[in-house]
Amino acid sequence: MESGAVIVSKALDRLFASLPERLSIDQLTDLLGLSARSVTYKWLREGNVPAMKIGGTWLILRDDVREHLEASYNVPRPSTAGENTAVEDTAAENTDENPPETT
Repeated sequence: MESGAVIVSKALDRLFASLPERLSIDQLTDLLGLSARSVTYKWLREGNVPAMKIGGTWLILRDDVREHLEASYNVPRPSTAGENTAVEDTAAENTDENPPETT
């Protein structure tokens, strides 16, 4: 069985395979499935999508967008042993029987 990261990577590979190294606003709009170019520009201005504005032109690099999407994907990643144990230990300590200490 494949991990979520491998599935994501393969899906993104297929999605980005035919795209040029530098994306246009229209290509990015289509890629992200946005409703209009105005939404794409808004996302670029707000930093929701990695890009650089040079003068009045946006430089949108395909690989930067791909890496950003892969890092933002909401598929659980395999965890390592001991990860999140501090949070779980704290949650277990803070019960009605053992409320957190206050100073």
